[in-house]
Order: sequence, then structure tokens, then C-alpha cells
Amino acid sequence: MLTPLLSVIIPVHNTAPWLRTCLDSVCRQTYQHLDIICVDDGSTDGSLDILREYEKNDPRIRVLSQPNRGQGAARNAALQICQGEFITGLDADDYLLPETYETCLTAMENDVDIVCFGIRCVAAPGDEALIANIDYTQPYEGKQPVSTELITRTGVNFVNKIWRRSLVARGSGQFCEGLRYEDNYFYFTTIPYARHITYLPHKFYQRLMRSNSTMGSTFSAKTTQGMEHLMVTERILDFYVARGWHHSHRELFCHIILNSLRFIFNSTPDNWANEASTIAAYVIRKHNLDTIFPKEKLLRQLIEKHYSPAPQHKNPLPAITPGKRSIKLLSIPLWSERRDSHSIKRKLLGITIYSLRQSAFDYRIKTPFLKETDRYKQYRFFGIPLMKRKKLRYSPF
Repeated sequence: MLTPLLSVIIPVHNTAPWLRTCLDSVCRQTYQHLDIICVDDGSTDGSLDILREYEKNDPRIRVLSQPNRGQGAARNAALQICQGEFITGLDADDYLLPETYETCLTAMENDVDIVCFGIRCVAAPGDEALIANIDYTQPYEGKQPVSTELITRTGVNFVNKIWRRSLVARGSGQFCEGLRYEDNYFYFTTIPYARHITYLPHKFYQRLMRSNSTMGSTFSAKTTQGMEHLMVTERILDFYVARGWHHSHRELFCHIILNSLRFIFNSTPDNWANEASTIAAYVIRKHNLDTIFPKEKLLRQLIEKHYSPAPQHKNPLPAITPGKRSIKLLSIPLWSERRDSHSIKRKLLGITIYSLRQSAFDYRIKTPFLKETDRYKQYRFFGIPLMKRKKLRYSPF
């Protein structure tokens, strides 16, 4: 019987002090048939040198290097070249117990698509408070058929699971790039295709909690970064609607949006509450969630209280392609236009006259002559307010 190959994806960004411990924990696994893909994401602290050293000494290790694009982009790059029948991940400042992969793959039966194991949080010196209220207790034991309840109760973490590669290929097979909570998108666009999940009680994964890490900042004080959670949720909803899952997976669809709304309001600073509500209202109206789920009071309250101007545009947001154009006179820029996959900005004599980010989070039309919100229009002259006109309050009920 052939031993299945397991691909291990490790994104790396400035984690040199912990990287050797991480890599050693993988290389010294009792299960040896591994395809180890390390993606250096623009590190500046010597992490890439450590990776090259390990790559030289262990033929199972492959190292990719890219400019800093975030953890989601690093994982996506690795997914493109992974060769294993099964896939898993590891953060570069964490480590595993030696028998992790052997135990998990032994539990991987023919109709099991995911094996999930426990997480133990280890605090960096001085950061003990970060782990005080974190609980990664497994919600189930043994082999379980996938259901809506199971999906909603299982943690979204990518790294404490072994995923069947054919399952990942059926889902989106992608992480969100440029945003936190990229695990959410991969999880919710993949797990509905799974047949069974096996839960192991062992806390194999050792997670280092430190205040300056991605996980540490996620569990720190309220921050505007929490609003990125709703941006990721918007993309999940797009994925579901495109497949008709807002009807066939109605309960799960509702859970995803309500959970995200509760998260954003619990994690967003008070002085950003209005902005958070406007973003939420846009996402709700985009897919008519208040109509699909008319009994959900939270959706209705948000629509009645805040109405983003974005949904008034019946046509899709303008298609944006990469590129930059400019008109110059004697090397002095008179007109310039910069475009990328997410935004467009136009300037006249160096003054921004039009700026648009193609997302719910930053859908704004900004000029020196007009400021528009969900409640009013303010006409200006190079930023000086001249006249304000209130809008009529909108309510779909």
C-alpha cells in the first residue's frame, strides 16, 4: 500500500526567532512522506536565509519567495504547486507535536474529507493575558457527517485540520488576499462539499500567542481591523449566491452574515460604529438579505438605521483593470489616472478629484467639491463647506 503524500503549507513573514522551532517540528514528524512548501512573504529579518538553509538540508522542503502580500496570498501561492493527496498548514511561529500527522492520516477513512485536531495556546513572555479567555475545545468526537450545525460549531482555522485535496479542488480553493480572517473564506467555501469530518481530542497544534502577531492583534482591544471580517463575509456571500446556496444552504447562509455582524459590532471602536453600520447596511442590501430573512431583527434594524448610497447604483461597480495613465506638460503632471484590481484614482494638477475602492468597506466618491454620506450631501469649494442638503430617510418597510 502506497503511503499518501501530505503537503504542508507554511507562510513566513518576519518570524526568524521562532522559525527553526516550527520547521523542526515538521521535519521531525513520525510521518515522513511530506511535501513542505514554505512561502517567504517579503521578510526583512533573515527568515528567508533560514528557509534556504533548511531547503538545502531537506529535499522535502520547497521555498517560494514573494513581495509582502499577506498570509492569504502566500497560502494561495503554495496551493498552486502542492502535490499531496492531503493538505494542511502551519503558521511560522507555531509548532506541532511529533505524532500529529501520523495520527491524523491513520484516522483518514475513505469517506472522511477532513481530520480536525485540537489547539493548545502558548503565551509569549509578557503576553499571558492573550490566552485567558481562548477556548479551542473540540465540539465533537470521532467521525461525524457534515451538517449545518457541524459547520457552524467547528472552528474556521485552516492549520488544525488535514484536508483532502480533492475536497479543496471542489470548493473555492482560495484564501482572501489583502485581508485578515482569510481562513473564513477558505473554510466556508470548502466545508459544505465535505462528507464526513473526524475529530481527534489531542491538542497537537501549539499556537504561540504574542501581541504583535496576526492572532495576537485579533484578540487584542477593539480595532477597525474587525471591519475586514465583514468584507470577507461579503465575498463568502457572493460565492454562495452564485451557486444558489442562499436557498439550498439557507440556515448556514443566515448564520454567516449574522455571526459577522455581531463580530464587527463587538470588535469595532465606538467612534467607528457609524461606519461599521453603513458597511453592514450595504452588504445586507446587496443581496436583499432583509427580504430573504425578514424575521431577523438585526438585519431590519440596520437597514432602517443606515442606508449606504452604494446600493442605489443599479449597474455593477465599474470594471477596473491594472494600469496608470498621465498627461504631462514640461514634466508637470496635469492629469493622472491610476488603476489596480481594487481601486481607481484620478488627479487634476495633483489634486484628487475622484477616488473609488471597489468594495463595501471603502465605497466612496470623494472630490474637493462634494462630500456624500448616507444622510446628507455637502457641497464644497476645495474642501470648504458651502451648503449641506439632508437626504430623506430610506426604509424598505
